[in-house]
Parts: sequence; C-alpha cells; structure tokens
Amino acid sequence: MCRNFFHGTRCALLGAIAAGAAGAAGVSAQTTNPLHLSNGGDGIFMYSDPSIGGPPGSPNIAGDLYWKVFPKETLRAADGAGPHTLEVTSIVFTLYDTDWSTPPQAYDILFTRGQTFGLPDNIGPDFTDPNAVLITFPASWWFAPNPCLIFPGGCTGPCPISGFIAGWQVVFTFAGPAPGSGIVVRADGTQDLVVTSFLPGGMTFQSGPPGWCGEGDYTLCDWHSSDMFGTGLGEHQAATPSGNSPYGGFRLGGVGTFADDLTETLDETLYFREPIVEGRTSLDPPANSGTGATGTGLSSLRFTVGGGTNAYGVKLVDEAHVGDPAFVIGSVSPQLLYPGLPLFGTWLLIDPSDPIAGPTANLWSGTLQPNAPPVSGLQSEEGYLNVPLIQVPAVAAGLELSLQGVGIDLPSGAFFATGTFRAKLLH
Repeated sequence: MCRNFFHGTRCALLGAIAAGAAGAAGVSAQTTNPLHLSNGGDGIFMYSDPSIGGPPGSPNIAGDLYWKVFPKETLRAADGAGPHTLEVTSIVFTLYDTDWSTPPQAYDILFTRGQTFGLPDNIGPDFTDPNAVLITFPASWWFAPNPCLIFPGGCTGPCPISGFIAGWQVVFTFAGPAPGSGIVVRADGTQDLVVTSFLPGGMTFQSGPPGWCGEGDYTLCDWHSSDMFGTGLGEHQAATPSGNSPYGGFRLGGVGTFADDLTETLDETLYFREPIVEGRTSLDPPANSGTGATGTGLSSLRFTVGGGTNAYGVKLVDEAHVGDPAFVIGSVSPQLLYPGLPLFGTWLLIDPSDPIAGPTANLWSGTLQPNAPPVSGLQSEEGYLNVPLIQVPAVAAGLELSLQGVGIDLPSGAFFATGTFRAKLLH
C-alpha cells in the first residue's frame, strides 16, 4: 500500500512482527516519564528505493527523512523564575530490518526547534537551530540480534514468514542520574520541539540484491499510527483548513516535502526527567496491550467537542513519587504568567479561580500507582494516575483547556507539579 508522490512513494508495510523491546545505554532511575502524543503504532513506512541519505553522523536534509512535533502547548515547565526548560532522557523508536545477516542501521535523530515549513497548517524542523542535538548510531556499535532467533514465533529459521519483517522496539536512554545529563529543551510554552529522523543512503528493497530473506536489505524505523493500516486506526484530531496535520511530516529525497495527514502520526515517545501530564479522549480507542493503543492520541491536542457527547481525561506520570497523592487541575482561563502562583515548594501555572478548576481537581485525583493498569499496555509507566473521562459540553467549543498535575511528597510535605498541557476544544 503506497502513496505516490510524482516520482517517489512512501509505502505502508502491513506485515511487521514486533519482537519485544531492546534497551540501549544505562536506564537511570526516575527518568522515565513519557509523553506519547500518539495512539500507538499500526504499521511501518518505507521510503525511496534505494534510500536517499548520508552516512551515519552526516544526515542529508535533502534526502529521505520524517519528523514528529512535540508542540509548545505540551512544553511549559513549572519552574518559577526559570530557566524554563525540560530534560529529555530517553527516546523510544522501532528498528525493523529486512535482512538481519547484516547489522541494521538505526536512523540519525535530530532535535531542533520548530518553524513554519512552507506546508499549510504544519510545523516542521528548523535545521538552522544553533542548539540542535544529533544522536547517531554507528552500525559497528549496534547490538540488536536477529529477532527471529530470540522470538521464533512468526519466523521460519532466521527469516520471518513471507511478506513480513521482524524488528525491535528500542528504548534508548542517553541520560544519567544527574539532572542536566540528558537533552535540555526550551519549555516556556513558546517553542515547538521537532524530532527528525534521517534515512541512511543506499538501502535497497526491490532495487538491489534479494538479500537473506528475499526482501533486500532495508532498515525501517518509521512506525506510524495511521488509518492506512486499517479502518478506525490512526489519529482522530479535529480538522485543519488544509487537511494537514500540524504535528509531523516527511521528505522524499528528490521528490518533495509533505505533511502527515490528520489521521496519522509517528509513534515515537519521549521520556522526561520531570513529571508529565497528557490528555486523553473518548475519540481514541482505550489503551490496550493487545492492540498497542496508548489512548493518548492527537485528539488530546485538537479535540472535537461533538455536540457534548465526547469526553476528555488526563494521564499523569511521575516515577519519582509512586504512592503519593496527586491531582490534575483543568482550566479554560488563560494560564498564569511566569513565575506563576507559589504553592508549598512548587509553582501553579493554572488559574485556581477558574470555575472548573476545583471540580476537575476533585474528579481527576488519586494515588500515583506503581504501574499503569495491566490492560493498558503501559505497564512500564511507574507513578501512574488513572482517572475517568469527563464529557465536554458543546458550549466549550472555541475554548482552550489547560491542564497541570500537582502532588504532595508525603515524606516532606512539599508539593510537586508537572508542566502544563494545552488543548484546543473545537467543533
């Protein structure tokens, strides 16, 4: 299944066998608070054949690439007078390969600020960002073994069954225990964060030798939530005038640059040292370990009120405070200016006088659990607050909903807080 773009294609490959998770680097304590902004991956995309790109460590901005946006509405730290930053500690991506007789080549990953990119309603990467950070993976260093030799289900010997490819989910942690050892990003609510992945050049699928398993030698990392892989799958965000998603896109080398559709996004999670609050809605399928759905798709950023029948909820994760009480405040009033309102050792950026602040904090409250509910498929999320959805009345269309999580550290009595999350409530 491919989308044709003049002389190039981006192809959706349905036959992907996920073989568990592979870790990389040392996983440090209290650094794994995730921000998903995806309802879970449904399938994988392939780009040019042969691929167009540079060698590892030298990404080609005119070649094959794709990006995901973590918008400014999700990046406003509750840190008083500053420095208004958050720290990324890990990234989760997929590593599939059509020929495991040679080492797979994970794609270069670049962290930059966002900018308008010449595509209507879309945010793209700013490759001139002086604070850009590049993560590269030399093939000679890569450690992942052939999944078919570890998890043989769906495989015949070293190859998956015909029409399928095998791979890993990789949790790459690059931060140590010390604050500041990860990637520190601006988080004052004014700057988007864009994560761009660059394909290495020269990979072949049908344009070169058949390879070990008859499918060439091509590494694939673009695990996407998309309705291209089935009816009802993908994302359910409210429409934009152009039909483009603001939150991702891709480039086919020598062909052009394109925005993701409203119904799709890259399934690539970032983990932060700080606690994270994220929206979830009734428009997405509930989180489910069997389907891989996270329940935290892009509808949480662009929410369709739908006559008052649709519902909105939250997910708070703070691994450092398992067992502590916490709540999430909602508000449709403008957020407070920095430094915010002091609150027993932390800072409140949500207006507590908003009429919905008290009711939402009361309903969205509980104890941070050691793990997310098993059915959710998010068992690795420690310090998880599971709260109900609330129906949003039709009169709320046109407003913005701001969220902030607050908790109490029981041993000290001090309060702690997440940054804010801001959603558009639309017709």
